[in-house]
Amino acid sequence: SMATPSVAVSHAVEWQEEGRHAIVGSYRSAVTSPMALVAGIDETPVISWGSTASTLKESTLSRTVVHDGVLAAKAVRVFSEMGWTRVAILYVNDAWGRAFA
Repeated sequence: SMATPSVAVSHAVEWQEEGRHAIVGSYRSAVTSPMALVAGIDETPVISWGSTASTLKESTLSRTVVHDGVLAAKAVRVFSEMGWTRVAILYVNDAWGRAFA
């Protein structure tokens, strides 16, 4: 998908026109999300091997990894077990980073 949403969408449209049966999504959630939306128009399945944003909810999207909400909950549990009551989290303001905010 060349790691940009616009290129991913262009490829998804092209691949659907070619009759591809499925699409392997990008590693980045910000790229997989628009690709999956376009692929969902024709119900083309998208399988992501690295997109973990918990906001990805397209019905035709499958993942091979857990979403970030699971990871964030585990991090909070570790903080609690360590007795830490104040933790700062630096994150990227995109679909991936907001799960940890």
